[in-house]
Amino acid sequence: MNCNLTRRLSYAELAAKVGEQDTFDRVSEKGESYRVEIDFVVDDAKTQAVRVMSMISYSAWTDFSPVCGDFIMDTEGDFVGE
Repeated sequence: MNCNLTRRLSYAELAAKVGEQDTFDRVSEKGESYRVEIDFVVDDAKTQAVRVMSMISYSAWTDFSPVCGDFIMDTEGDFVGE
């Protein structure tokens, strides 16, 4: 699954993926390999908001400090903190 596409999923679709990890390899337009990892977790047990975290590693240096991003979606389908 493309990490940009996860923002288009509904709350129910994200909640169904909690505990899962999507990992895939890609090749950039420049022919460079990189790896994408997307994790789905419950951010807040009380509200059941889901946090989606993505990490991109494209060199030996980023293996130690990957490029990261995340978002949180509440049960109403709204993004939290944006």
